[in-house]
Amino acid sequence: MSKTQPSHERAVLDVIERFRECQNLIPTVIQHLRAMENMARQRGCLEGASRRHQQTCSHSLPSPTPRRRGEGEKKEVVNQNGERVNPKGESAFSHSKAWIDGVIPPVVACAPPLGVLSAFPVAVVELLVGDQQRTQERLLKAISDTMQTWQRKVVACRQGLERIEGASPPHMDDCARRRGLGSRAQLCIGTYGLLAALIKMESVLQESVLALRRDLHRGEGHSPAAALSQLLQRESNEADAPPRPATGLEVGQESVENVSYELYASTYSLLEALEKLPELVRKMWEHSKRVYCTEESLILLASCS
Repeated sequence: MSKTQPSHERAVLDVIERFRECQNLIPTVIQHLRAMENMARQRGCLEGASRRHQQTCSHSLPSPTPRRRGEGEKKEVVNQNGERVNPKGESAFSHSKAWIDGVIPPVVACAPPLGVLSAFPVAVVELLVGDQQRTQERLLKAISDTMQTWQRKVVACRQGLERIEGASPPHMDDCARRRGLGSRAQLCIGTYGLLAALIKMESVLQESVLALRRDLHRGEGHSPAAALSQLLQRESNEADAPPRPATGLEVGQESVENVSYELYASTYSLLEALEKLPELVRKMWEHSKRVYCTEESLILLASCS
């Protein structure tokens, strides 16, 4: 490509490059969502361990019955190893261990990896839960930053389309032919298809971030995620349903009623919703490209590969 590249050529390349940059952001979003799912599971385990820890610590351990002064001393003798033993041959350590096994509840037994938390104060467990929450907030901010980057690239695509529309028809016809298209109109159709797919996915990402904020601040891992459930159900129905035109107002109303009933009937827990969200993002991106990217759009992408 020459250094004196026309502005309309540069505008077409800008639209294609912004589209590919947005497409490269999808794996990043999915990775952040999977990390958030893992954090939510860890936080749920920590909160459960914290509750069990508090219940365990609320029970005071009974103290051993004190012996009277001089009681039992005559029964103890020293064996060859220098240990004090009673006439039955049991050491003092055996008595202590038997007492510990008898009075400490079984729930204190450490079940790796979280059972070890019972050895620490409750404040330590609360500190770990707070650290998990801060990590979750950082992941949510990273997803929000990615969405804002997507929005800036969509704005750049709009500006590129404005430059394409402002170029003279003869120049755009030449540009279209160099891209494998027959006319300026086909070039505009192709670029508009790329922009439409980005706008649709921008809406999905924005709603996902809003639903995440609402449900994450509402409850724990097993609490119902109403906002995410609504988003998952609505977008999944759109991605899975075959495209068909509406035949009338009544059909449209019936469709809305059915979707609303399904949304009400299937509410996921927060962990279930976070598990399904990464796949929804991937599916909706493929759906956006399939619906909005025309044949001219695919030719444009192939011309700059």
